[in-house]
Amino acid sequence: MFEGQIEPDTTAARAVGLLTTAIDALTSLDLTMLDREALLGLARAVETQRCRLPVVDHRLVAELDSRGVAFELGCASTAALLRTALRLAPADAKARVSAAADLGPRRAVSGEALPPLFACVAAAQAEGAISARHAKVIVEAIDELPAQAQAEHAAAIEERLVADARAFDPAQLCRLARRIVAIVDPDGTLADDRHHERRRGATLSHNGDGSGELRAHLTPSALAVWEAVLDPLAAPQPNGETGRDSRAPAQRLHDALLDAGQRLLRSGELPACGGIPATVIVTMTLDELEARSGFATTSHGGLLSCPTHSRSPPKPRSSRSFSTIQAVCCRTDAHAAPHPRGNGSRWLPATAAAAFPVATARPSGRRRITSSSGRTAAPAIWRT
Repeated sequence: MFEGQIEPDTTAARAVGLLTTAIDALTSLDLTMLDREALLGLARAVETQRCRLPVVDHRLVAELDSRGVAFELGCASTAALLRTALRLAPADAKARVSAAADLGPRRAVSGEALPPLFACVAAAQAEGAISARHAKVIVEAIDELPAQAQAEHAAAIEERLVADARAFDPAQLCRLARRIVAIVDPDGTLADDRHHERRRGATLSHNGDGSGELRAHLTPSALAVWEAVLDPLAAPQPNGETGRDSRAPAQRLHDALLDAGQRLLRSGELPACGGIPATVIVTMTLDELEARSGFATTSHGGLLSCPTHSRSPPKPRSSRSFSTIQAVCCRTDAHAAPHPRGNGSRWLPATAAAAFPVATARPSGRRRITSSSGRTAAPAIWRT
C-alpha cells in the first residue's frame, strides 16, 4: 500500500547499502573452513549485531510516531501503519511501538532531546549486550511495580537487571525479576488505583479452528462487577440424569460468559455499531442454511458450525415465530444463477435461521436475503 523509497546517494541509502553488503558477505561464507572456536566466535559476533538492530527500529518507529506519519497516510495509529507497510502481525506491530516508546529517543514539547524512559536498558541494547527479549523482561518487571515502588527503586532495579541480563538468558532473567518484584512488593499491598488503571487490559483473539482466547487483567472494580455478574450464571445446574452438573468450573465460567453476552444483546441497550444495533451476523450459502450443515462465517472472521447450533432450535412463543439470531447473510455458490424470486432476492421464513441460536430473541416474520451469484447480501432486515 505504501511504497516509500530511500533517495539514492544519501547517508541513509549508503548505510543500508553497507548493511546489505555485510549480510551478503556473511551468507556467502564457507563455514566448513572455520574451526570450532572461530565458528562460535562468529555466532557471538552476529548475535551481538542482531541485538543492536532493535535500536535502529526504536529510532525509526519513534520518528514516525512523533511526526504523525500514520495519520497523514490515513492510518488509525502508528501500529496500524507498521502492520500495513511492513506486513507485520498486529501483535508484533503493537510490540514495536511499545518498545520504541520505552527504549527509543524522546523529545520535550520545546524540542529538547530527552533520554529513553529506560536509559540503562537502551544503552545495553545499543551495545549489543542484551537482546530484545532481555529488554522486554526488564521493562515489564519495572512496569509491574506500583508507582510508589517505582519512584523509590526503579533505577536500582533496572541497573541490577541489566547487569544480570549480561550473564543470564531471558528465562532465567525473568525468574530473577520476579524475585526482585516479590521483595520490593511482597504482598501487592502497595498497588494503588493509578497502578491498576495503568495495568488494565484485555485481549480477544481467534484460533485457527474457529475458537477464541480471552485474556484480561482487571481492575478491582471491574473484577467486582464481573464476579457479581458471573457468580449466579456460573452456579452448578443439576441435570435430570445424574442430579449434578457434570461441567468443570472453567466450563461453567465459559458458559456464564456466553449467557451474559446473550442477555446483554437481548437487552437492546448496547450502542449502535456502524449505524445498526449490536448484531451477530453470520454468512453462509443458501444451501447450507436450508440443510443446516457446513460452516458459517461471522462478521469478525470466526467460524460457526451449523450442526452445533441446530441441535436446539428455539420454540415459538406465539403464532409468530421467533429466532435467536439478529441477521443472516446468505450467498449462493459461485456458479449458481440468481434465485428466480424477487429480482435476485429470496424471502425466507424466520424459522430458517433457527440453525444459529446465537444472538437475541426477536419477533421476525420474514426477512430479505439477497442471493445473487457469488455475492454476499447486506445484513438481513427484520420485518413483521
